[in-house]
Amino acid sequence: MVTGYNLHLDKDITKFQDYVQIGETHLSGQKAKVSENLKKYVIDGIVDGTQIEKDWFPQMEADVFISHSHADEKLAKGLAGWLHSCFGLTCFIDSCVWGYADDLLEMINDEYSDKKNKPSGGCIYDHKKCNTASKHVNTMLTIALYKMIDKSEITILLNTNSSIKKYKDIYQQTTYSPWIYSEIG
Repeated sequence: MVTGYNLHLDKDITKFQDYVQIGETHLSGQKAKVSENLKKYVIDGIVDGTQIEKDWFPQMEADVFISHSHADEKLAKGLAGWLHSCFGLTCFIDSCVWGYADDLLEMINDEYSDKKNKPSGGCIYDHKKCNTASKHVNTMLTIALYKMIDKSEITILLNTNSSIKKYKDIYQQTTYSPWIYSEIG
């Protein structure tokens, strides 16, 4: 990454509404072809994390990495459409390209974390096994994020009320998202 920008925006999508469809079209061809067959990734009882990362969180060439809150995905797509339409820039938005880490975790936990059905509905997983799966998947996702940020020329943080919260002291800002926190770190 050459430079980063902290783009303060309100949630008014109308500024980019005309570009949302352009952004969706621009990003649609980038979607990862994820495998939902976990057995593909297990060799002699050992999960092949390299192959999971390659399939679920593939790297691509992009000029701009757009960091955003999940609540601002439409705004991020509109910005991507505007950047692509007006400047010919290739944008990367993780949720438009990668498999969803929570889906991967659910698949792993369903298969390997000793799932027990609760009489009242839902299920309970073995806590230690879930934590182990979560550590591995979240580490893979974090590494993939850092690789994409490094490959991109520009990183833009969509700084809205959904992504960055202000405390009473106006100089203190934080985010509840571990991904935004790691992307701007």
